[in-house]
Amino acid sequence: MTLDDLKREFVEYMETAHGKRYHRNFFGCLAAILVEKGPVTQKRIMELTGYSKPSVSIALQKIQLTVPVRTVKLMGDRKHYYEYQGSPQEFLLDILQKRTDVPDIDMQMIHTMKKKVEKKRGEHSSYNRLWEYLTEFSLYLELMYTIRKNTLSTYRTMLFSDSFQEGSLPESPAPINILEHSINSLNPVSSQNNVAPDHVEEHPPLEYIALKREYFRGIRMGLNPLFPQSVAHLLIIVHDVLIEQGTTQEKIQESTQLPRSTISEGLAQAVEQGMVQVESPTGTRIKIYRPAYSLLEVVLNYYDRACTYASHTRRVLHALRQNMQHMTRQDTEFQAFYEILHSLERAYTITQKITLQAKTAFIRELHEYRH
Repeated sequence: MTLDDLKREFVEYMETAHGKRYHRNFFGCLAAILVEKGPVTQKRIMELTGYSKPSVSIALQKIQLTVPVRTVKLMGDRKHYYEYQGSPQEFLLDILQKRTDVPDIDMQMIHTMKKKVEKKRGEHSSYNRLWEYLTEFSLYLELMYTIRKNTLSTYRTMLFSDSFQEGSLPESPAPINILEHSINSLNPVSSQNNVAPDHVEEHPPLEYIALKREYFRGIRMGLNPLFPQSVAHLLIIVHDVLIEQGTTQEKIQESTQLPRSTISEGLAQAVEQGMVQVESPTGTRIKIYRPAYSLLEVVLNYYDRACTYASHTRRVLHALRQNMQHMTRQDTEFQAFYEILHSLERAYTITQKITLQAKTAFIRELHEYRH
């Protein structure tokens, strides 16, 4: 196995690991820039990723809009080079900074929608259900955003600490007195978290549907630019199921105005990820989609998935470094790539620890709010 083989293995992993959460080829091209010491040509990015020239060009445009990757011109060379302005480990800090500067979902939009829905609460049960959902969701988002801002400062300090050793960080303190309570004790007591209805509401008010459409448009319009519209579509579909507690594909299409094929793909993905359950009433061909988790559990699952991702990536990086130790080549390029892997492994170790601490902080703050 050559040095380039190891680089391609890491590049492929980074693209696959981020799946559909980011723009296509975004992390593959970014990883190709990170693993090279110094400016990289588009041709070299193509060699490491296996992507076509148009695909790399589009990905580079998206990268440069969100991450500090600059275009470099070298004296006497007509080619364009691309260089990340920072150490390899800092790119995770840049991603976190971008998600702090621009929240994943526009919280002001949710507050505006909540006020609109509140005026209609007495007219129909559907308005009350939507209001309860918006109230709960806005609380969780505000807690997450506050914790993320605090996390950013802590993460930066750890990242640039010369004294940091990979085994030196203490495990995130387990909130024993909190976790003795069930998740249900932290869920608000509302119709949204009670047993799902046995039937799907046939004719909610038209204005209720219009308000949901406005809300879902707000999610699409205000989505953090790091994410493609497919993420907004999945988010909208899952949250429509969470709002209704039991709904059909046809009613999701009515509320979201998404194409039927997009809804089918989103529901399949949500079922595969365990966020949504599907059932068919006896004697019918109708499919009813219900949430597999409460809204709170969906939020907590976000932290768990992020922690799992960081842990697995750290192990991949460690395995690549182990493989390099069996190689005989020991030139400057070899040493540079080894140090890059080590820096990234260090950053992902910190990321895993910080994510655990963020989840702990979220549970503690929510517990204090509830009680």
